[in-house]
Amino acid sequence: MTPDGTSWNLHAPHAIAALGECMIEITAGDDGSLQQSYGGDTLNTAVYLARLLRNPGTTVDYVTVLGDDPFSQAMLANWKREGVGTELVRVMKGRLPGLYWIVTDENGERSFHYWRKEAAARSLVSGQQDKILTNSLGACQLVYVSGITLAILNSRDRARLLRVLEKIRRQGVRIVFDTNFRLKLWRTVKQAREWIDAVSDVVDVALVSFEDQRVLYADTVPVETCARLASHGIGEIVVRNGAGPCTVSAGGDTASFEPLRLVEAVDTTAAGDSFNAAYIAARISGLGVAEAVRAGQSLAQAVIGFHGAIIPALETPSLAVLAATDKPAHR
Repeated sequence: MTPDGTSWNLHAPHAIAALGECMIEITAGDDGSLQQSYGGDTLNTAVYLARLLRNPGTTVDYVTVLGDDPFSQAMLANWKREGVGTELVRVMKGRLPGLYWIVTDENGERSFHYWRKEAAARSLVSGQQDKILTNSLGACQLVYVSGITLAILNSRDRARLLRVLEKIRRQGVRIVFDTNFRLKLWRTVKQAREWIDAVSDVVDVALVSFEDQRVLYADTVPVETCARLASHGIGEIVVRNGAGPCTVSAGGDTASFEPLRLVEAVDTTAAGDSFNAAYIAARISGLGVAEAVRAGQSLAQAVIGFHGAIIPALETPSLAVLAATDKPAHR
């Protein structure tokens, strides 16, 4: 039996907002060449959502803070071209975005090197911005955040963001959360665990990687992750597991979905981010859990065939193509 999951409020219009940080992305090629782009976990998901959800009345906005520099202006122009809304982006004079450098090994696995301590996005909810965010996000149907969104903030601003999420959820906004864990952004694993647990209490849908859960909570199998997240009251839980099966738990049912046929990975950057985008897009569009998992797996597979987080727009399949599946789930 396949889990039915939670109700996704399918009535248009559907306003989606993703919160987080976009950085300048430098990718090193095999020949030593360098390619500049832009990326960040929640931004990657927002871009792929905008590509997949071309429905009238559906909007995808990105919520962040940028500087008044040429890089920030180029980011804004790029997002607009992608169909991502920028009205909720705050610009701070004299500030800059962060930067990260991707080094990819012979197996396509990547390592990240960051320059982000003074990034403008760290001021996402500083000052009175929590009140402004509460008003603007309260008009959305779905808000997407990640563990990185939490990690770039100081403790005071994390508490502010938590209050924002609590308030808008009470207004009927669905909160979707990827625990996306980067140890370098936290003082300790314990600190990360405490804040991720706090946010998990106000989450409707969790889209997580088993690798993160194993590091954060010492989980041994994905069903253990599902049970722990369900204890927070989360109604729909999706546990990605790299090249292994994807596990989904909802409504008291749990199912495992076999991975697609393995392909050679050029770069695994944004594999999870793109999976999340396709899964959310499929569920919003009225598709079931099995179709949503297949859509996520298919888009992630397409993304790892390219360098960088965002693949060319013409290489992004439609949602209908991504979701096509004839493989049953295995209990």
